[in-house]
Formats: sequence, structure tokens, C-alpha cells
Amino acid sequence: MTHYRGFQYVHEILKMLPEMPEPILLTQIFFKLTSLGRIYSVSTGIKPSQIG
Repeated sequence: MTHYRGFQYVHEILKMLPEMPEPILLTQIFFKLTSLGRIYSVSTGIKPSQIG
């Protein structure tokens, strides 16, 4: 349920942007926003050092 809520937040934020970001940036935005407030870390294959 929390993952779905995070996805909805990202979707609503992206609708406010004047144009859609590059795919790699979308991945970084999604990872960062959906991990806010997370209690347990989740392995996604993306290392924090890869996120700007």
C-alpha cells in the first residue's frame, strides 16, 4: 500500500512539470520520493551514490 501511495505522489508531481524528464532522471526521482519516510531500506539495485 505504501509503495502505491509513493507512486501516486510521484505521478502527481510529474504532471506538474512543464515537460517529462529523461528516463534515468525519472528513475532517480521515483526512487528518492518513494523512499521518503521509509522505515526499512529496500534493495532496488540503485545505489544511493548513483542518485544526484
